[in-house]
Amino acid sequence: MLGYWSGALVAGRSVTRDRAAEFTAARTVAAPLPREVAAVRERLAADVRAADPAAPLHAEPPAAFQGGS
Repeated sequence: MLGYWSGALVAGRSVTRDRAAEFTAARTVAAPLPREVAAVRERLAADVRAADPAAPLHAEPPAAFQGGS
């Protein structure tokens, strides 16, 4: 999920999502999960540093994710 929002929409990377798996995946807290979390945190920090707050998103979020008015 984070890869899509910060990676695809903000940073413009190509991201393939499996939304169903995002809600059903399970892991133990043992390795490699801590390494994966650290990698995601590093990528998010890099995306935030590189982001231009005045720039438009690289893609339009699905309408269902945008909420009502």
